Amino acid sequence: MTDNQRRNIILATDAGGTMTDAFAVDEDGAFSIGKALTNKVDESISYVQGYENSAANWDMSLEELHDNSIANIYTGTLYLNTLLERKGRTVGLIVTKGQESMYIHERGHSWIGLEWEDVLHHKLHHHVGGDMFRLHAGLVKGVAERIASGGYFMLAEPGQVKVPLNEAETRRAVVELLDQGVEVIGVVLLFSYLNGSHENRIREIAKEVMQERGVDVPVILSSEIVPVMKEVQRMKSVLMEAAGGPLVRDMLMKVEDVANSRGYAGELTTMASYGSIVNIRHPRMYETILSGPTGGLIGAKTLGELLGERHVLTADIGGTSFDVGMIQDHHISLRKEPDFAGHRLALQMVALDSIGAGAGSEVHVDPKFKHITLGPQSAGSDVGRCLRHPVVTVSDCNVVLGFLDPDNFLGGDVKLDRDAAVAAVRDEIAEPLGLSVEEAAAGVLTVLNSHLNHHLLTMLKSRGANPSEWTMFMFGGAGPLHMYGVDVPFAKVYTFPFAAAFSAFGVACAEYAKRFNQGSSYILPPAADEDAKSAMAKAMSETYKALERQGKKELFDEGKLTPKNIEFGASMRYVGVLETLDVTFSFGSINEAADIDRAIGEFEEQYAHIYGRGASLPESGFFISELSVEVVADKPKPVFIAHELVGETPSEESVTGERSVYFSGEWLSTKTYDMDALQPGNIVRGPAIIEHPMTTLVVPPKTEAAFDEYRFIEFRAATG
Repeated sequence: MTDNQRRNIILATDAGGTMTDAFAVDEDGAFSIGKALTNKVDESISYVQGYENSAANWDMSLEELHDNSIANIYTGTLYLNTLLERKGRTVGLIVTKGQESMYIHERGHSWIGLEWEDVLHHKLHHHVGGDMFRLHAGLVKGVAERIASGGYFMLAEPGQVKVPLNEAETRRAVVELLDQGVEVIGVVLLFSYLNGSHENRIREIAKEVMQERGVDVPVILSSEIVPVMKEVQRMKSVLMEAAGGPLVRDMLMKVEDVANSRGYAGELTTMASYGSIVNIRHPRMYETILSGPTGGLIGAKTLGELLGERHVLTADIGGTSFDVGMIQDHHISLRKEPDFAGHRLALQMVALDSIGAGAGSEVHVDPKFKHITLGPQSAGSDVGRCLRHPVVTVSDCNVVLGFLDPDNFLGGDVKLDRDAAVAAVRDEIAEPLGLSVEEAAAGVLTVLNSHLNHHLLTMLKSRGANPSEWTMFMFGGAGPLHMYGVDVPFAKVYTFPFAAAFSAFGVACAEYAKRFNQGSSYILPPAADEDAKSAMAKAMSETYKALERQGKKELFDEGKLTPKNIEFGASMRYVGVLETLDVTFSFGSINEAADIDRAIGEFEEQYAHIYGRGASLPESGFFISELSVEVVADKPKPVFIAHELVGETPSEESVTGERSVYFSGEWLSTKTYDMDALQPGNIVRGPAIIEHPMTTLVVPPKTEAAFDEYRFIEFRAATG
């Protein structure tokens, strides 16, 4: 197909800490992948490099690619890296008096992110506190006020003002924060999700003070961006928005400007952590903090439905981390209060579990105890000693053993130094352990593989899942490279020709959507009459309509998008029971008393399905703590076309050469193949190396890689 025949192209970018994946797919499902080393100073540079690469694969210029594109979605780890590297803005915090130490005690969440062995030694825990945000006691100010929470006994109406806001304290707090040079002010008051009047008044006072002083500092209210229960989670979300949101949006605007200057006519979009596309002008940028890895789950769900695989476990190996997700019955699980980078947030986020194990992980050796450890530090885009990293890495071991071709890394755009890798492995690993260079490198990969297998099994066992009932999709730049090391007995194992850009592909599959959660305090006694239900339904209906209007407005403002679907739900539990369930209603919104009964019925059915009917407790009444609305608009998505299968034997044109590769203690002469030249129906039997400019698939002896009608690759024991 010539360039002027390619129409309705979708561009999807995943800018990771190491690589920027540029994925372009046209209306017929043909795709082109570009890749560049991520420029952490200016990501617009690596964006251009990636898509120039992608356009060249189609004999197009970047301007021609942009001119024929109808969507441009940019995701990655920019937000997370901004916070982890302490590059965010200086934040001042105003809280309810008495809660000034909330940012330190964190409700005792000091165990977040630790292994179970460390969790047991509680006295050794370190509170993350305000480290990530450069927050200290002097930047946290308390003001007197109190909003009623409601509660089980309803001693006060939820949202009722019990103590008026002390405006003199508020004014003094703003002055002191401005004197200390804060760049943004966050406001987190108790129970403000039920009544935001005090937070709104704080912003008004702050603006008055700023006008007097001739300065302009943003003021971010928890009641606007995250109006839900649990003040610590709200606070962490506000801090992440305040510290990173403006900086991330500025960088994304820079990418958009470059794209527009090179022929793209539209606006740039990104992805929320709950799996929906949003414009970069989205008012709650903190919701995009996990934008890149989210795409992998969406892509896996899309292909799982295509292949008829109900249960899919995703395994994404990049240069830095190993991310695992689960899709059960074609459903992606969401975490309502995810633990993320040592913090617990109030944010809908896809369920992913990560460990610091990737191709760029540093390798360290304890010569006394003859012990190898990996990471958690990673070389990132510096790859290893074979490129420019000062410490030996897993990638160096792959080069030493012949798995990676040093002359064909990133399609030959980056040259690796095998001699440097051999010397590094010999000096830093082999000699301290008394091993040969090959034994040392192979030992490192064995350690990595054991970490991968342990993580996969832990994910499955923690959910009571049987591996034989699950299919694994392995992707990421290093996924195909290390797939052979997985020995968990899955039903099937797949990788893909676009594995290196799989998350970017998944981003292209996502919908435009807006999701809103509003904290509430509704209690329905077991003997509630029709009038009580009608009053509750009326109040809930007003909230649902307001959230629906907000979703429609944001979709229109960000792209004149028209909703195709609206879903309504609630967080519900039995009174006196801690376990809350998020229920999406099959009947739509709640408008009348009968809808309350329907909602209760669907909650009880879901509760019984999880815990058994004997665990139900309707006699205690029902508590609704949160209302949710998701407004979804349509967008073009990639399609896959099934091709006619050719013979099992690959063509001679697909064979690119032969080299020695170290398998199971011996060097074997191994054929190398061009992945793009392999056809549907081809089977490559090991020992073999299948190379793509963006990744490498290792096929050891007694295994094979079979290309199906979509050119998806099933990795399995050899059948012949």
